[in-house]
Amino acid sequence: MPQSNNLIPGRLLLEKLGINIPQLSYMIIKFEFTVLEQQPKKFWLRSFLKPEYRKTDSEELLEIIQHDPEKLRYKLFLLSEIEKVPPHRVKPKDNGPSPCPAKIPPPQSDGSEPELESMGEITSISGQLLPLSSESLLKEAIEDHEAAIKNNPNVFSRLGRVWFIKFKNEKWGLYPDQEKYKYVANLLSLSSETTGGRKGEYAIHIVGLVARVKGNELPLDTDVKPDDEDLSHSYLSEEITKEEIGRIGEIGHQLLDQLREARKSQDHDRILKVQDIIAKYRSHLLKEYGMRTRVSDDEKRITFKSLHRSGKEIEKVRQLVKNQISNAVRDLSKHMPLFGKHLQHSLKTGSEKAVYSPEYPIAWTVST
Repeated sequence: MPQSNNLIPGRLLLEKLGINIPQLSYMIIKFEFTVLEQQPKKFWLRSFLKPEYRKTDSEELLEIIQHDPEKLRYKLFLLSEIEKVPPHRVKPKDNGPSPCPAKIPPPQSDGSEPELESMGEITSISGQLLPLSSESLLKEAIEDHEAAIKNNPNVFSRLGRVWFIKFKNEKWGLYPDQEKYKYVANLLSLSSETTGGRKGEYAIHIVGLVARVKGNELPLDTDVKPDDEDLSHSYLSEEITKEEIGRIGEIGHQLLDQLREARKSQDHDRILKVQDIIAKYRSHLLKEYGMRTRVSDDEKRITFKSLHRSGKEIEKVRQLVKNQISNAVRDLSKHMPLFGKHLQHSLKTGSEKAVYSPEYPIAWTVST
């Protein structure tokens, strides 16, 4: 239970940091601030009970930030969290209070109504600018602090525990950090990688996709058994022939031989180059076959482990991937229909691979 001396209302926090509400919203998202409100007490018990506080959950908080940000003035924040934010990460407001006040046009001498002129997100009345909407101010505040996404039209980026998503530099939105969005993000990120698939089609083995989402792309030491020194067909999916298995292992050990030679000669450029090739080799095996690899600490052995063994197990994985992607696309379609339509036409889940196949080349900025 937080102590009252560690709490500060939003209105005082805005003054303390010299920021506006959109900037506060960005800080809540980026630094995962705890947002509280005091629970009401029955009037005859007020003087006897200590105040109780309720934490605002992530979905409720996102609803407030996007649609009623003024409520943040009356929420409570933990000073201990605020003080941990580096000073240079807080940019002072530069345009007065938020939202910016409208410039009132001079009275019309002829009694006519002022002329409205549309200017995109800004509206002009007889040449005088009205304020941007709270939604536009929020987008502006987030992008001003995140250089990597500011000038990119297509973004699927995780900030704190929130996904910032933008499509064609038009539609955008914030979504809670739920696992289903990680599946979409990892598929979109394939467009910036070399996958060896057909032109305009980016694929990853469904087991490899799950490994990326779950964060276990590399096996734990306990996953690698002592008898895993050589590749065994029983550890891999049926789509790989014995000849391919032998070739995969041969390539891996050749790369390790090159790495050891580079270290002996202390050729730092060569070391970095071989390490990069090994990283791509491991990524390729994960994407193409759902196979994890691990290089021993002494760099003398490379071990391989499949993430599945039977057709029955792979079907369970396929259903998991399909359901997660379908759920994500359905939710994204509610507020970003154009983006949802794009995903419906370009994301596919096959028996072995998940595919991102856009109708036209599209560059994505993805951060997971």
